[in-house]
Amino acid sequence: MTVQRFLKQMATACAGKAARFIGLYTSREWLLLVLPFAIFVSFVVGVGPQFQVAALSLLDSGAPSYFEAAYQNSIPVFPDLGVWLLASANVPTIVIALIVSIYSLRARKLKSVLVSVAISLWISYSIFDTAVILFSDSIDMGSILLNIASNLVGGVILAALSAIVLSLYRTLKQLSDGMGYISMITPCISLIASGLIVSSLIHLTSRILYNPIPIEVTLESEGALSAFYATTSRPPRKDDEDPTEEFSWIGNHPITSRVIVEPFRSNPKAAWRKGAGDRHFRVEVRLFADCFGGASERRAAEGTPFLSVNDAQSFDIALLEGPSALIIVPENGATYTQHGYGSGIVFTSSTVNDGETTRSLSVTTIDNEIGLISSFRDSTVFVVRPALFDFDREVMAPAGKAVEFSLDGKSYRLQALPVPRERYDEAPRCRNVSGNISEGGGGALTLDDPVVVLELIFSVIAGPEELRAFERGGHQLTIPPFSGNLMISDAGDDRGSGTSAGLGRLSGRTTKGTLTVDGTTTTLTNRDTINLTGRLNSVHLDDRTIVSGTADTAWRNQTRLNRTKWERLSSDWQLWIIGGLCGALVAAWGFGRKFITDVLEEDVQSWI
Repeated sequence: MTVQRFLKQMATACAGKAARFIGLYTSREWLLLVLPFAIFVSFVVGVGPQFQVAALSLLDSGAPSYFEAAYQNSIPVFPDLGVWLLASANVPTIVIALIVSIYSLRARKLKSVLVSVAISLWISYSIFDTAVILFSDSIDMGSILLNIASNLVGGVILAALSAIVLSLYRTLKQLSDGMGYISMITPCISLIASGLIVSSLIHLTSRILYNPIPIEVTLESEGALSAFYATTSRPPRKDDEDPTEEFSWIGNHPITSRVIVEPFRSNPKAAWRKGAGDRHFRVEVRLFADCFGGASERRAAEGTPFLSVNDAQSFDIALLEGPSALIIVPENGATYTQHGYGSGIVFTSSTVNDGETTRSLSVTTIDNEIGLISSFRDSTVFVVRPALFDFDREVMAPAGKAVEFSLDGKSYRLQALPVPRERYDEAPRCRNVSGNISEGGGGALTLDDPVVVLELIFSVIAGPEELRAFERGGHQLTIPPFSGNLMISDAGDDRGSGTSAGLGRLSGRTTKGTLTVDGTTTTLTNRDTINLTGRLNSVHLDDRTIVSGTADTAWRNQTRLNRTKWERLSSDWQLWIIGGLCGALVAAWGFGRKFITDVLEEDVQSWI
């Protein structure tokens, strides 16, 4: 017998058995009892996993609270009620509900139906859970046994609920007897409505017990701050008229210190443009070799430039990935703006010397989403430093690099050779490299003398400024979004003018600071780790970095700071509520026990 023939016979046999099984009910029984009861079961079974998590957490005596026992250090996300109810319509839940409904209602007496409900749910759900675990990467027999035991308890609970809703079905059928279609529709609706009510109550209870309430927080760092951050902004879609808010650590105030940009993935192109107005800018291009400690910046005006344009309009230069750098040295300060969105790592520190506060800033972007716009008023030096080595299997190896740039629309290419290994012991000498360079790739300048460090310096020299009321001559450098480092030795103090919105997450620590939660302030030490997510802002005041806003989740070390509605209640209120619910359950049991007992021997299908 071939495999195809065997599979065909098996499929035919299964289809025949399924048809005979489904044929146990007439169309009337299907529409008025089996399907409505299956819908009720699907709503109850759909909330089973959440109920299991809550119930098993009560057995974990080692956790500090019921919340940590259920979710440890994570925060559950509960959808809106509509999404919650629709989640019960997934395929496994529907299949299990149909199995329970079809199998259990074939019994005649109500007590037999309830036993069948418990057994069918226990077996069908246990088979499903076991299959999911067996097909996962790790097989855990403990989880399988725990699920089997939980499904047995779940079957008993479903049977108890089924006793209530089926008894209600019978009562409504008797009360509406003789009312035509009302007598058929009302009991069916009661089954579906009961499922909706059970699921909604579980949803409400879960949100009260396990959904932390957003809080107002203020993190004030007076010392060094090191943290991972992520923004909430997104790039605007084509049909968006308004751009999204863009987060920046820098602030919108002039910065006089040098700024270093180090891309380590991708090759962003820095674009310099002359601003509006009649002010002229002369651009001189020089080449220095083997200068360290900022020596080339101090000697930027020395020597004869190999390129010079008196009234330059633009230049572009590709920044090489790897350990390369662009150093910006403004004469009288510049304003920097980060643009884009994404995530990264930030480090700030403040030092005070002779009463003057210096705030250093380092930002590392990791997802190629944040760029930089630099605006200048006066002369500025731009130092481009390509690294003449690569990493081969995590070992640094010399490598030649080609630097491409354009000045006023004319393209140039500079080819540099690295120092061979046998000359590593020679002391490097800072020197100005002169020479002629031609346009285009074919006439590129190749340095015959190998170098350790190569620096291409663009000196933007500002001419006299016309004193006009509405026209200010300046220039701007734009770097598109990149992954890499942005370092500012003195980011200055914007005194609140640079408040930046759009921060979505901050996770880190400060050497000295305070944390205020809903008006209550606590002191932080360098051993405290703070995790905040939500709608946050940042601002820099004097020697402090302040992050504030609404936090959806907040943690100090392993302590959750935003409490649930239940946790916010006093212990007296909690005891009153628990006592009231227990009393209501006892009263309901005393009222309904005799009523349900009287109908246990009745034929369920006779109620249709």
